Formats: sequence, structure tokens, C-alpha cells
Amino acid sequence: MPSVLTIWRLRFLLAVMAIAAACSYARAADDITIIAQDIEPLVITDQSGAFTGGILVDLLQLVKDQSGQEIRLANKPTKRGLAEYSIGKSKAIVFLINSGLEEHSDQTIPLLPVTRVYVAKASVPFRGLADATKLKTAVMLGASINALPVEYRPPEENIISVPSVDQMASMLERNRFDAIIGSDLFVYYYLRKMNKKPSYIHEPVPLEKSAIALHLGPATHGNPEWQTFTQALRQALDSPQYRQILHRYLGSFAKALG
Repeated sequence: MPSVLTIWRLRFLLAVMAIAAACSYARAADDITIIAQDIEPLVITDQSGAFTGGILVDLLQLVKDQSGQEIRLANKPTKRGLAEYSIGKSKAIVFLINSGLEEHSDQTIPLLPVTRVYVAKASVPFRGLADATKLKTAVMLGASINALPVEYRPPEENIISVPSVDQMASMLERNRFDAIIGSDLFVYYYLRKMNKKPSYIHEPVPLEKSAIALHLGPATHGNPEWQTFTQALRQALDSPQYRQILHRYLGSFAKALG
């Protein structure tokens, strides 16, 4: 039989292990980790991959200041992030609403309205989509012109595919084309980076409405830490500070968002 001393040693060891486990659990419980993609202006990184800013980064900092929680963004490629979330390996991800993630989610919280818009330069005649048939129009490479109703589409030779939104904005300024089709959040951000004002373009014509949202997986359901986080997040989204964040990245275009 083990001696009394041995038994006390075992009890002490078990107590230490229990305390360590509790501390480890507390640290894990405090760590709110959210998957996001490195896409400006949501997330901005430097050459080393470190976060330097972005609407999502600043919003989560605001939430952290309010809740006192540790909140971490995990920058992962889109396919990997979606796969990890779908199988429950990750508890939260920022992605488009109505993207099929809802079936894997306990709740979905919209963060930003995003509308695909038709944007024509103010320097070209444009009174509505009927004039789009006469304008050289850029779309994202791999994207479809189908968002534009058939009767308003320009001929094929006037549809130009461009690899990125920042190139679209730059080429619009250089008169490579007259109009672009893209998500308003990203179009406005890059026009703002080029020091353009809303007067630079005609009033955008909305084509398709959506939103960027935070999807929370089933593992967050009833979890006190995630409940505290979502409460602070909703408060932050309704705050003047969040509107200041949007203005920081979109300037006067922020009013036209969504």
C-alpha cells in the first residue's frame, strides 16, 4: 500500500494539475478567435503579415476596449477558413451573408452592408442604366456581367475584365473605361485612396445587395464568453465610434455605403 506521505504527494500533484488546467481553461475561454481574410479595407497587413489596420481590425479593438476580452484575428486563405469553420474546427468567421454558412452557424451578425453597384465617371454622360449600353465597363476578372440586366449590357468588346478593384479604380482615372461594376465598399475605399470625392462619379446604381457578417458556430451557443463578446459587438456597431471608423477608411463615401 502507498504510504501516507505518498498519498499526500499524489493529492498535491493532482491539486496542482487541477489549478493548471483551470488556468489553461480560463486563458482559452478568454481567447475569442475569429477567422478573416486579408482583404482591404477590412484587414490591412504589412509585408510580414502583421495587422496594421482595417475596418474589422479597428472594430474588434473597439469591442476589446469595451469587453476587456482578448480577441484574436486569424488570417487564413478563404478556402481553408471556410473548411475549418464548416467542420467546427473554428468557431467564428467573417464572410458574406447568404453564402451557405448559415446552415453551420448558431447566429449571424451583419457587420457591413455591401452592394454591387454600377459606377460611371461624372465626366461621361449617364442618366441611368439605359446609358450603360454605350459605355466601356470594367468587371472583376472571373466575375460575371450578369448583375447588369441584359437590356443594359454593353457589347462584349466594351466589357473589360480587371484583376482587382484597386486596378479598376486606377484605370478608371486614366480613362481606360467609363464605368465599373463592383462592391461599393471596395470601390469607395480605393477611390478614397486616390483622393477622389463622391462628385467624381455619378450616383451609383445598386444591382445586388448583400452584407459582410460575423458567423458564429454552434460551439459558441450558450458560452458566456461569446455572449459577452456578441453583446459588446452589437453595442460597438451602433456606436458613433464605429461610424468614425468607417469614415476613416471611406471618407465622405461612407454615407453612400449600402
